[in-house]
Amino acid sequence: MSRKSQTELQRIDQGKTAIGNSVANAEISELLAEVGYGTEKMQEGQSILSSAISAYDNNKVEDTETNLAHDLFDDKKEELEKIYAKHRKRAKLRFDEDASTLVKLELHKAIPTTYLEWLETVKVFYKVLLGDEALQLSLQGVKISQTELQETQGLISQTEKLREAYLNEDGESQDATKIKDKSIKNLDKWMVISYSYAEIALEDKPQLLESLGKFVKS
Repeated sequence: MSRKSQTELQRIDQGKTAIGNSVANAEISELLAEVGYGTEKMQEGQSILSSAISAYDNNKVEDTETNLAHDLFDDKKEELEKIYAKHRKRAKLRFDEDASTLVKLELHKAIPTTYLEWLETVKVFYKVLLGDEALQLSLQGVKISQTELQETQGLISQTEKLREAYLNEDGESQDATKIKDKSIKNLDKWMVISYSYAEIALEDKPQLLESLGKFVKS
């Protein structure tokens, strides 16, 4: 299997095998040293490998944190959507014959489909209601209390903060992915060159290449 067809984890594992056995096997170590791949070169490889492992693990952690942050935001947004849909439906019923109030509450038009426009519509709805005691009193007739309106406004704030947290995690995850990709690329480059030298060093004992994770045709 070529490195290009391997997963990143497989490529890292192959690096561990190649570098580890190059150092542990005295015969291989001696033959590699003859072509310039002695202790110093192995230390260089180990450093590149360690960086790749660290970057890979960190990327996994960042991806997990991003997914968790997205789930928290998504759950809170869904909660807000349900409450707003209920309040919107009841408010439209209550103010059905009051065109100006329908416009102020943005109930005269369809609910926006994009998140930012939708959120702005929701914010306007609760801001207007909480700023008008007469409207609040009227809504009591459809079982919407001032307390419920205030709690929902707090839910809007929570939703915004969770989205900010998610976007922050997503940015960190993207940075971690770039670092991981670069580290894996550096490892690939080092491995390709080191295998080329290993094939020269072990040309009389090709079976030893398999100890370095390199498949040899019989």
